[in-house]
Amino acid sequence: MPEAPLIIHGGQTIVPREVERVLLSHPGVAEVVVVGVPDRFSGEIVGAAVRLLPSGRCAAELAEFCRARLAHFKVPVRWLFTGFLPRTVDGAPDRAALTGQLAVAAPDRSSWPSATKDLRIPQQVRRSWALEDLDYL
Repeated sequence: MPEAPLIIHGGQTIVPREVERVLLSHPGVAEVVVVGVPDRFSGEIVGAAVRLLPSGRCAAELAEFCRARLAHFKVPVRWLFTGFLPRTVDGAPDRAALTGQLAVAAPDRSSWPSATKDLRIPQQVRRSWALEDLDYL
């Protein structure tokens, strides 16, 4: 099976196999393909096409599962839940088709962290940016 192209997110290199391995370790996931989705701000964002088992859960649970096991920039932002994953003639996942589907799909906002809880910035840094801490205003 051909190796998936690397995802470049804001200068960070992400190997899709690593994210796929983590998602496949979740008991509700049957099959997953991770691709880079073009993004005008960070180059590419991580997108995941997932086929769930009947006992599968939602994107919020899978995102939380990934946050506990991956670096913050490797957690998928776009999710596509499907009954089957498109395949090429040789049986490999059709990454180009999945990238297109994830690019036009509206992001699942239920899996996004709220701005008050998780800005992907450590709490101590976020505290230092608070306006009440700035003495020159």
